Amino acid sequence: MKSLNNWINHIALRWFTKGTDTSTSFIPAAAGIAIGVTALIVIISVMNGFQMGFIESVLELDSYHLRIARQATVTIDQISSLPQIRTVMAFSETRTMIRNQAGSLLPVKLKFIPDNPEHLDPELGSRLNLIQGSLQNTDGILIGNEMARRLRVATGDTLSLLVLKSSVADGLNTELAELEVKGIYNSAYYEFDSGLAFLSESAIPDLLPEGLEFWGIMLKDRFDDILVMSQLIDLGIPLEDIESWRTYNKAFFGALRMEKTIMLLLVGIIFLVVGVNIFYAMRKIIFERMDEIAILKAIGGRVYSVRHIFVINGLVTGTGGALIGLIFGLLISMHINSIAKAIETAAGLLAGFTGLRQLNILSSDIFYMAGIPVRIVFSEVLFITLAGIFSAVFAAWFSSGRITKFRPAEVLRHE
Repeated sequence: MKSLNNWINHIALRWFTKGTDTSTSFIPAAAGIAIGVTALIVIISVMNGFQMGFIESVLELDSYHLRIARQATVTIDQISSLPQIRTVMAFSETRTMIRNQAGSLLPVKLKFIPDNPEHLDPELGSRLNLIQGSLQNTDGILIGNEMARRLRVATGDTLSLLVLKSSVADGLNTELAELEVKGIYNSAYYEFDSGLAFLSESAIPDLLPEGLEFWGIMLKDRFDDILVMSQLIDLGIPLEDIESWRTYNKAFFGALRMEKTIMLLLVGIIFLVVGVNIFYAMRKIIFERMDEIAILKAIGGRVYSVRHIFVINGLVTGTGGALIGLIFGLLISMHINSIAKAIETAAGLLAGFTGLRQLNILSSDIFYMAGIPVRIVFSEVLFITLAGIFSAVFAAWFSSGRITKFRPAEVLRHE
């Protein structure tokens, strides 16, 4: 029986590459799986690049992983001592209007931070990606590059900030505070670059009569937020004073998750189509090789062993196609910007000969980005690769069930 199984494995590999006079090999099916795996890896990696860039910008610059109302019974040092915490920064935020010297007005969200933000959070500077000026200022304002462009200002220019004051005696009063532009940043997130500004807490003390109102907590792993919330409660901080990034940005992150899920389902149809093709190709091959299958069963081959031939074919088809797709998917994902630039160059040469319009895949006039962001997640790449393999194996197993429905004697009698 061991010798028979060796022959079955040999036959399986031979049938993979050589069809009968009227059938084809399984190589086209493997190519289909390779294309599907490549497409999924590239699409998911690019989607991850966009989504993770947005998520990190929102968490690092606006909502933080956890935000808590300023506490009287707990200090920042106590919170910072928790092992899961990366940094803690005090802040306050408000919304107002900002004006340039020409009178142009823009709405702005002001975030007041301590005078030494880079000391408290070394990663803040890299996330802001300063293109002019510095974070170290106590008497100026830090704005995004889109706000600077719309207000037509650069570092050293002066902006006027609308300040609202209220008192029992005088009621509500307004005045303009003059602030020098000390820095311009480019976070690659348009909403922040066009509408978020940073001020040191000592820049306009009148706006913060009681100091900074919140503590923003950044974690080493943002998914530890539930654990850290329980630890903060143990320190004596009420649950209602703690807000996680999951709830603060629930609608935004939910939309991103739904977008990714739908994209996976739509592109995953590739595997369904390839699996159906393999299923019917296998059934066709079984019909064409019915006499050979009958001989194998007649000389002692068990039904399971004969079906094993087609399962091996499916496994080799799926594994070969998935591994090729994995290699090409990773190569394309890691070099996608170079590929896009090469396509633009080739299109430019073609446009020069034909007079067609120049192709700009990443035109800054259309897209708010300097390149295609890519983020390769190992678990997702592994899932896509295994999905490609098992789609072929399952199709082969189900299609080979037809072998159990005929008897060798009936087939060989006709032969």
